[in-house]
Parts: sequence; structure tokens; C-alpha cells
Amino acid sequence: MERLAGDRLPYSTRSRIVIISRVRGILRHTIEEDNIYKVEVLKLDDALQLFCSRAFKNNSTRRTNYKELAKKAVHYARGVPLEYDRLGKNEKEIFLDVACFHKGWPMEYVKQRLNVCGLFGTTRIRILIDMSLVSIDSKWGRKTIEMHDLPQEMGRTIVQKECTKDLGKPDRLFIDKDVYRVLKSNMC
Repeated sequence: MERLAGDRLPYSTRSRIVIISRVRGILRHTIEEDNIYKVEVLKLDDALQLFCSRAFKNNSTRRTNYKELAKKAVHYARGVPLEYDRLGKNEKEIFLDVACFHKGWPMEYVKQRLNVCGLFGTTRIRILIDMSLVSIDSKWGRKTIEMHDLPQEMGRTIVQKECTKDLGKPDRLFIDKDVYRVLKSNMC
């Protein structure tokens, strides 16, 4: 905070410095409590409406298919909507891959796998990070790709719904019984 705002000498007395943080305690070290404003989350109905309009692009069929998941997502996120629809085709593919397979894996390994598939992992993972859908964590001196449980559950549900539409051609298998079923059906 000191490096960001300093002693405020270069700023005019009418200047406002806006700092956004999810960790209120960080702000308390240098900012008086009365000067910290807490942004209120959306009401549940408003958050659900915003989430559905963004995630399902007003397509009523998709909205009904995912209505329960959308309610769960909005409730879990406590009114803060996720924005999956703003992703491009390749970013969606990477998001779904991370949700199904790559959470907790070393970042370099994940980027390498995505690059082999022509998905330009470095650039597209940065987009997912900027949209707060994934994060990078340093564990044991190694960067790993991480994802909150809610977007992971949402991604896996999307994959499962798509899989049930085209039973013969699942493109991502991450549940043991599904892998077994596909392998068994291909053996016969």
C-alpha cells in the first residue's frame, strides 16, 4: 500500500485513490477504517438473472437445462456472477480441460499439453486468469494451475451435459465409471 499510494504528496487534495482488494486486512494497515468502502453483492434474483443472461445468452432451452446449476453457482458465489460466456471457443476448451483434468498440475506441463493441441496455452491461460476463472499457485517452488471448486463443478457439469447429448462421442472422460463404460463398449 505504501508503494502504491506513498505519502500522497504527488496527488492533489481533491484526488481519490481507489484500491480494490478481496482481503480487507491488507487495507487496514495503511487506510483508516472509515475510508474503506465495502461493495455490496447483488441480491440473489439479480445475480441469477445476470449470470443466466451472460452464461446462456438468453437461450431459454439452455437456461432451463442449466437452471439448477446456475442457482447453485450464484448461491455459492454469494451473488458475485461468473462470466463463462465472454470466453472465446479456445478459452472455453482450455477452461473445460482445466476443470476436468489439469487442476493442481504444474503450469509448464499444462501449457505444453495445450500448445501441442494448438491452443496457445500461455496466452489463453492469461485470459482465464484475468477473468478470475483460474489462478496460479506456487507450491514447493513450482507453479501450478488452480481453479476454485465452483467453476470446476460448473465446467464438469457442462462437459457431462454435452456428453449425454452425443453418447457415442464423449470428448472428455474424467469419471472412472464413464472411462470404464467407454473402454468396455469399445472392447466388444
